[in-house]
Amino acid sequence: MIAIAFLLLPLPMMAQEFPELLLDEDDPPPLFEKMPAGTFVRIDGDWILCRGPLGQGDGPPGPNFRLDYRGRTYTSIAVFNNEAVELALQGATNPGALIEAEAMWKAGYADDPHFFAFNYNLARVSVLKRDFKQALFFAERSAAMMKKDYRLDLLLASLNERLQHDVAAHLHYKEAVRKNPFSATALVALAGYYARTERESLAEDLLRRGMDRFETDRQLRLGLAELRYRQYRLNQARILVESIDVPKTERSSFALRRLLLMARLYDRIGDYRRATASYDELLASTAEPFFLDHSIEALRRERSRVERLSKVD
Repeated sequence: MIAIAFLLLPLPMMAQEFPELLLDEDDPPPLFEKMPAGTFVRIDGDWILCRGPLGQGDGPPGPNFRLDYRGRTYTSIAVFNNEAVELALQGATNPGALIEAEAMWKAGYADDPHFFAFNYNLARVSVLKRDFKQALFFAERSAAMMKKDYRLDLLLASLNERLQHDVAAHLHYKEAVRKNPFSATALVALAGYYARTERESLAEDLLRRGMDRFETDRQLRLGLAELRYRQYRLNQARILVESIDVPKTERSSFALRRLLLMARLYDRIGDYRRATASYDELLASTAEPFFLDHSIEALRRERSRVERLSKVD
């Protein structure tokens, strides 16, 4: 999913370029008396790019932006941020690129601590470093700039959960659903939280009610399949995950998450040949942002184990 965001910043000129509004890519274009010059686009891997109107073309340079970095002078805040994103996208196979991206965002933040993209991207890279306290700091700053966006509540909920701030985590998960009651993503996140905190009856009820409203939504079906897997209701999990239609060529984080669940599900039910095939499909390419959050070596070890078991059958 790619989200397009328009953000109001403290500087008057920047406020004209990025008004306070957040859209998903499938939403109809908003109506403006004057079309804003810039948009924030959230891409797969959860990075923020700076683009032109409605996510198209080059982003605006920003008022009075000038930053000297490693012998180069940048006069466009969009170009500077987007070059860091390009580096971050290489992070799954080139850790040094992610380190350099973080250094760029820190330099940008030092120059303009109110720029949403710098704050959000620093929150994301801090998550990857498992520095959840620092991630929460930048996420809270980002959320203060985008108060109506339920996705920021999901980020805050996840970070508070990792830090065992249970009350805050629960509040942010519920707030995400309140802000966007028509979002299957928010519903699945809240249900997942209930399941992880031994409130599976609440998770069950929430997902069942969600299925009545979003019967064909693939996010909801995958969330329910993951719950069934945790409950060891393996046949139901298999039926659900196999019913989700994903093109063979799709390599989104959602598609790879589904493949990983399929591999582990087939492993658990003893169908090692299909588990091996699912791991093979999952690991066919490892450059995707999904692998920033999942150890490639650990997945390869899992794949080797089920392959050995498949030869015993």
